[in-house]
Amino acid sequence: MTTNLLRRAVFAAGLLIVLLFATACGGGEESVPSASDETFNATEEVDSQSSSPANEVVIKGIAFAPSQLEVEVGTKVTWVNEDDVDHTVTSGIQRKQGVPGVEKDKPAQPDGTFDENLPGRADTFGFTFDEPGTYAYFCDVHASMTGEVIVR
Repeated sequence: MTTNLLRRAVFAAGLLIVLLFATACGGGEESVPSASDETFNATEEVDSQSSSPANEVVIKGIAFAPSQLEVEVGTKVTWVNEDDVDHTVTSGIQRKQGVPGVEKDKPAQPDGTFDENLPGRADTFGFTFDEPGTYAYFCDVHASMTGEVIVR
């Protein structure tokens, strides 16, 4: 019986500690910002943390983000390398790896519109799209990295 009483006492003490901690950390409803609270604007908070200029492609985590960008004729698009590794921004079609013994690899088909090496973090490249169309591009270093700019 003493063991059962001891378990109950330990459980009650643990519960009390959790409740005291939650209260001390502001677990009450009055600490949660509401949509009508003038000091809290969820849209501004999200936009300021995750947005980049509308005509910018960020290279991060071995990927182009966004991978598809739509712009108007005459727009300059800038690519920014946020990785610590080399990347290229090469217009054209990326190479395709074939199935061994079934089909051959298809080599990359750069089209010569642009081809820029971004050797490290914070390197940038900009290109102004003066003609409408869809411009595919890729990283010649990383086969999985592809993107496109649609110019209207």
